[in-house]
Amino acid sequence: MQLLPASIALVAFTFVCISASSEVDKDVVFVRQKPHHHDKLEHVAMFNHFLEKHNKSYATKEEYHKRLRIFRANLKKIQIRGEGTHLTCLPISELVDCDKVDAGCGGGLMSNAFETIISKLGGGLEGEKDYPYKGSNRACHLNKEEIRVKIQSYVNVSSDETEMAKYLVKNGPMAVAINANAMQFYFGGVSHPLKFLCKGGMDNLDHGVLIVGYGVHKTKFTHKIQPYWIIKNSWGPHWGEKVYYRLYRGDGSCGINDCVSSAVV
Repeated sequence: MQLLPASIALVAFTFVCISASSEVDKDVVFVRQKPHHHDKLEHVAMFNHFLEKHNKSYATKEEYHKRLRIFRANLKKIQIRGEGTHLTCLPISELVDCDKVDAGCGGGLMSNAFETIISKLGGGLEGEKDYPYKGSNRACHLNKEEIRVKIQSYVNVSSDETEMAKYLVKNGPMAVAINANAMQFYFGGVSHPLKFLCKGGMDNLDHGVLIVGYGVHKTKFTHKIQPYWIIKNSWGPHWGEKVYYRLYRGDGSCGINDCVSSAVV
């Protein structure tokens, strides 16, 4: 299994910039000051837009208000986690140049990238401006004084997709290898390709991506329930749903649960 080099850098460090998002099955209470009235109205408008976008509805007012409370609590959680956070873009080229276990521009594995960061790069990476992308293999020129973000270690995550979701909520994004065949033809919506068109198994994994959230979609006319992963890709801002990819969750689609890892900061 060889993964594209750009995807290695993406999954190795994008967790610094993204908080996991999910649907929560219980109310979350934050002991903070009460929100202003205009904040409440804004949250209601956002929630209604979310329902309309994902074709959701609730049978009773009680259920609607319960889900609104959960929605607002999750917004507050994201806000709290983001307070004081400075987002830093990290370099693809530094891993391409310095990870000598893998094949540079020919690709490699996330685990090898993590090992390289920990053992050879002082536990971190420089900023993208300090180590700009060149699109070719070069000699490694690490400047440890310019390291922006560090990791302590990394872990392999369970292949059980329920456990993956739990890990995501508790710890943040997960690096995964995937069969990218169906991604070549993705323009939006929940992708659920036939197994023979997008097989799992280590021999079929050829791309690295980042799971950043999950949700449930109900189709507009048939009302079919589609649980999905929210995945960040590395093919530019105009690909998919503005960088993101929604893939069916629960049956190992495209090998999404075959090779899962996450950095420990």
